[in-house]
Amino acid sequence: MLSILSAFSGGVFLAGGFFHLLHSAVENPALRRWSTEDEGRYEFPYAEMFCTMGFLALLLLEQAAHAKMSSSAGQSATYMAAKSEDDEELRGATESDDTYLGDLDVDDEETALAADSNIRRSHAGHSHGPGQADQADAGSLAVAMVLFIALSFHSVLEGLGIGAQKETAWGVFLAIIMHKGLAAFALGSGLVQSAMPVTYVMLYMFVFSFMSIVGIVVGWIIAADSSEDSAAAGICVALASGTFIYVAVMEVIPQEFPRHSHGGGDEGHGHQQKATVTLKKSIALVAGYAIFGLLAKWS
Repeated sequence: MLSILSAFSGGVFLAGGFFHLLHSAVENPALRRWSTEDEGRYEFPYAEMFCTMGFLALLLLEQAAHAKMSSSAGQSATYMAAKSEDDEELRGATESDDTYLGDLDVDDEETALAADSNIRRSHAGHSHGPGQADQADAGSLAVAMVLFIALSFHSVLEGLGIGAQKETAWGVFLAIIMHKGLAAFALGSGLVQSAMPVTYVMLYMFVFSFMSIVGIVVGWIIAADSSEDSAAAGICVALASGTFIYVAVMEVIPQEFPRHSHGGGDEGHGHQQKATVTLKKSIALVAGYAIFGLLAKWS
């Protein structure tokens, strides 16, 4: 059910980015004036340029976030592998020492026990101590922080699309609400997995919940301080349209409609179930696109 709702939101974002936000940016008087010469001939698509800039800005930010998360995850995996190897060495050394103790006379046991203690201390010195364990925890925390920054930046850009509107934008508001829940779930999962204290998890989630409002306020201030002929509001709306299109074509659609290799096997019933779910998600995607398209026409 969650996948179907996600596909529906993908259609909403796709239609909202093109039908409402990008169209509003193209119709901005200042951007239209920039895009035409004195005799009215079309010169350069500034609205579309700012739209693609918003798309690329979010793409580059998320790629940087993925690179950082992969690096931090690799460090944590290396730490766990090395720790497991050292534990195996310590168990092997302990078993060898126990066998050796069994072959000694009683008079030599005290000397052997001292040697065994030295061996344990040497392995403890070689193992990953609190400092390196903290490094692994810091890697997980870095992943959560990068995710928080990326999603917060995204939320601010989405909010700009509402705040910069000169008219009521219920369709854009609906699209943001649908995506906000999914983004909050992803962020909450990342924060919990980072072993962050519950108090800080709640604090970061509280801050994240206000990021769209921050974008709305910023967009509203820009639109309020600018006249009808100002390009500031149009630029904000164009940037927001790029983020909407990015969510649809780079996040929702690839995730809900992945490309599967055609392998063999006796999994006909499983494939039939997957085909049914895919059909439902396809209908949801088209329905979200169509409904938001009608809202854009009537609004």
